[in-house]
Amino acid sequence: PTHRSYPVEIRTSSDGEPLWRGEALQIVIGNTRRYADIAEMTPNAYIDDGVLDVCVITAGDPLTTMQQISSLVLRRRPDNLTAEYFHHDCLYITVPASVPMQLDGSVVKLKDYLKKSEYARLRQAGMSEKDNRVMITYRFEA
Repeated sequence: PTHRSYPVEIRTSSDGEPLWRGEALQIVIGNTRRYADIAEMTPNAYIDDGVLDVCVITAGDPLTTMQQISSLVLRRRPDNLTAEYFHHDCLYITVPASVPMQLDGSVVKLKDYLKKSEYARLRQAGMSEKDNRVMITYRFEA
């Protein structure tokens, strides 16, 4: 089996230096420790601290992926060797538009996120949500 990674850039301001840049398998943003009552993806999160906690499951080889899965199953939290953690009150996360975003378990489609005029320009340029050349920056605030 293969696993798909994607390029990610995380910043604290729209024009600031990246906190982190690399390949990721998954990004979890939370303000609580529990994730779907299965694991503690953001184990240092507090709901009332005014910041968002981010866990980036970094890309690696099949062995590190299995190590991460084992940690999630056995320890109910990510393995620190293949995870990066950040916390801030405002985060800008840039990913390819082809990467699906879920908000509380519901998929957010790019056409619902962009302004109608922006989405129309994207379509006129012959690009779609499945196009890896299209990068989108999401802004998250606590």
